[in-house]
Amino acid sequence: MRSPGKGACLSALGVVAALAATPAHAADGSLLVVIEAPPALGADAAEIRRAIGAELRVSVAAPTQTASDRSERALIVALERDRIAMSLRASDAAPTVRVIPAPADHAAWLHAIAWLAGNLARDQVSPIIAQMPPESPPAATAPALPASLPATEPPPAPPATPPAAAPAAPPPLPDFPPGPAIAVRVARRTPPSPLRWSVTGSIGPLVAGLGHQSSYPWSAGFGLEPSTMWQIAVQRRRERERLVVGGALEGTYNNSGNGVGPQLIGAEVFVGADWPHKYCTLEATIGAGPEAASTVGIDTYTAMNGGFSSGTYVTYYLDLFARGSVAATVPLSGALEGVLQLGAHLNASRNEQWFAASTIGVRYTLP
Repeated sequence: MRSPGKGACLSALGVVAALAATPAHAADGSLLVVIEAPPALGADAAEIRRAIGAELRVSVAAPTQTASDRSERALIVALERDRIAMSLRASDAAPTVRVIPAPADHAAWLHAIAWLAGNLARDQVSPIIAQMPPESPPAATAPALPASLPATEPPPAPPATPPAAAPAAPPPLPDFPPGPAIAVRVARRTPPSPLRWSVTGSIGPLVAGLGHQSSYPWSAGFGLEPSTMWQIAVQRRRERERLVVGGALEGTYNNSGNGVGPQLIGAEVFVGADWPHKYCTLEATIGAGPEAASTVGIDTYTAMNGGFSSGTYVTYYLDLFARGSVAATVPLSGALEGVLQLGAHLNASRNEQWFAASTIGVRYTLP
C-alpha cells in the first residue's frame, strides 16, 4: 500500500554523506556500525551489531560511543520490511553497496544481515589481494656432475621385430537426417512475498434506498429514516501484489428508537484489488453471504366507528445478500490507516430492502 521504508533509505543516504564529510570515531581496530530502520520494524541495534561483530570477528562500535582513535571503516545498515541494504566506507577505497531481499523469519533475517556484512568486508580486501605478486616457486637444484665421466660400453641393441600391421579403419557411420534442436530452460523460482493481515472497524449512515418499491421506513428512494451500518472486516494480501481476500461481519440498526434496520446481522466473504497512489490507496471489493434481515409492513384495518386505522409490524427472515464497495485508505501513523468506504447492499429475495451506506473507520495492519 505504501512504502514505509522510503524514509529509512533517505536517512541512510544522509548518514553516508555525513560520514563521508566527517571521519567516524571508534576504538582502535573496531568497525563503526550505523543502523537505520523504521520504528515499526522493531529492529534491535545491539543484537544486529553483535551478529555483525561475530561474523567479521572484530569489535563493533555504535555512533553514540566515545573513542580516542579514528576508525578507518564505517558500515551503514539500512533495513526495510522487504530488503536489506548496506554500504561499507573505508578511507582508502570507494564505498561498496549491496542490497538483498529480507527474509520473513527473524533468525534468517539476522543471519542475512551478518552474511551481507561479511560479503562486503571480503569485497573490500579482494582488490588488494588481486594486486599482490604471486610467489615464485623455489628453483629446483640439479646435482653437481663430476669433472670426468668414466667410459661405458654402449647398451646392446634390442632384437629386430617385424613391424606390426596397421589396424583396420572402422566402417563409416550411416548418414542420419538432422533432428530438431531441443532447448532446455530452467525456470528460476522466486520466493513468495510475505503475507500482511489487517483488521478494519467502520461505521456510518445509510445514504440511499435502492429498492424498486416504496416500503416504510428505509426503501422509499432517498426518503430514508436515519439508520446506521457497522462493519468489522479481516483481510489479507501479499506485499507487491494487488489481490485482496477477506471476510466481514456487519449489520444495521434504526436510529429513531425501534432499533430495527434492514439488515440485522450478516456475514460475507469478499475478494478484490487495490491500487496504491502517492498519498492514498484505492480499493474495490465484492462479496456475498447469509444474513438475518427484517422488513416493516403497514397493516390497515376498519375501526369500530367505521373509519380506517393502520399500524406497522416487523417481519424477520433469513436471506442471502451481495455487497460491492469502493474504499480509500490514508496512512495515519505506523501500521494504522484511515478508511472511507461506500457500499451497496442487495438482497436475494426482497429488492425493496436494497440500500447504500457510507462508513468511516480505521484499519490496523498486523506486524
